Amino acid sequence: MNKPACWPLAAIALLASTPAFAALAPKHQRLRELQAVTTRAGEALRDPIDAVEFVETDLYRVRAGPCTLEVRIVEARPAVRAVPMAGRRRFRPAPGQPQCR
Repeated sequence: MNKPACWPLAAIALLASTPAFAALAPKHQRLRELQAVTTRAGEALRDPIDAVEFVETDLYRVRAGPCTLEVRIVEARPAVRAVPMAGRRRFRPAPGQPQCR
C-alpha cells in the first residue's frame, strides 16, 4: 500500500495547529511584577518606597526609609480550563518580614 506524497505536509499542518503557550514579553512581564511588588510593599511598609531592586528571578528587594523588604513572586493557582490558553503569567507578590535598622 503506497502512502500519498502529501502525508509529510499533513503531519506538519497537524503539529502547527496544536495550541501554543505564550507568555507576555519579558519587558511587559517585569512591569506587571514591579507594579504588584510596589503595591504590596507600599501596604507592608510605613515609609514611602525609595528603591526597588531586582535581586533574581521572582525576587525583589524594596527599600523604604530605614527598612528593607523582600518580595517574592509566586505562582497563583491557575484557572481550571478545558483547553489551556495562551496569555500572561498568573502570579501574586508574597512579601517577607520588613527588616529595619
